Amino acid sequence: MPIWLTITMEASMIMANLIAPLLAKWVELRMLQPKNTPVPNQPKKRIQRVMESVFKICRSPFIFPPLIIAINTYSLLIAMSHANPLTAIKVLVISATTSSIVFGLLYMLVLHLANWISDASTLGINNANAVLEIRDILATMQPTLQSEKGSTNKKSKGKQTHRE
Repeated sequence: MPIWLTITMEASMIMANLIAPLLAKWVELRMLQPKNTPVPNQPKKRIQRVMESVFKICRSPFIFPPLIIAINTYSLLIAMSHANPLTAIKVLVISATTSSIVFGLLYMLVLHLANWISDASTLGINNANAVLEIRDILATMQPTLQSEKGSTNKKSKGKQTHRE
């Protein structure tokens, strides 16, 4: 092992051994301090308002996921449009942008389902009923799987009746 790497590792170990107890004590003191209870009518600070709007944008299925999809689609078009030969970096960029597009689509679907369940619960519909409705919707989206399951059950029943 090179000498410079050994010296660096030893220095980092010494610093970690010296700083870790101080950091632990600082965290302990911070945790022991009493927290102020906010007054209900107290106006929100600017950072709270900004973070609330950022979270609202991230939870909206019509703003954040389409933005992810649009940016990654543009990146994918740029990566595919160059006439350069295929390299490992280009393959990495293409696969990363494709997976980001799929992530955006799945995130949009999850947000739609979460909004639908929360709307159903605010209207007084049971969450269990909402989950059952989601299951029924997903079942209607995949009729081939149900027909395959039914055909295998019929085949197995037929085989059992022929056996004696």
